[in-house]
Amino acid sequence: MPDNSFLKHFASSNLLYWRQGPVEFSELAILFASNSVLLVLAKSARIGFGGINDVLIGVIMALIIMFLQYAASVVAALRPGVSNLVSDAPKLAKSIAITWLISLILFMPNAIPPLSWFDSLPAYWLVAVVHAGGATLVLGCYSYFIVKDADNGHVVESKTRIQLVVWGLFNFVVCSVLFNLFVLSELTHNWLLNNLDALVGYLQ
Repeated sequence: MPDNSFLKHFASSNLLYWRQGPVEFSELAILFASNSVLLVLAKSARIGFGGINDVLIGVIMALIIMFLQYAASVVAALRPGVSNLVSDAPKLAKSIAITWLISLILFMPNAIPPLSWFDSLPAYWLVAVVHAGGATLVLGCYSYFIVKDADNGHVVESKTRIQLVVWGLFNFVVCSVLFNLFVLSELTHNWLLNNLDALVGYLQ
């Protein structure tokens, strides 16, 4: 039976997305399914849990996030010098999805009232920056050591370090915006709640 655990997907991830192996749609689907579960939990930590409607909103948000992450990947992969959009876009989408999932995992302690701390920060955009930044740092450090091991422990080239910073910033910006918009913003949640019937009918 194939190992589809988060740790397995994390182990094969890299901020330098082109260094990853081929990414199948089934692999992205598993990551996006995990995204849905964690997003519902993160939303419950932020605004409470109101029942089945909150679950539906979480699923709809996860679908929107999946689309936006993949769209960002395609746009980034359209830059000059990319040889194969079909293979590169899924690899970049996986890198973003892993960063996003780590940011949600880092937010999970807030689901336990005694451990909740995000309200102590002065602005929600700062909460988004902290979690997206932490997630990017985790994947960035892991990627750095993967690159170093691949080069037999040699000093990582300056060009590669710059690439890690550039793609780290890209993932950070994408995940910060998504975190603020879909985890922390009551406006997004309330708009989806008010239009839930229309959205469910559209999805059907």
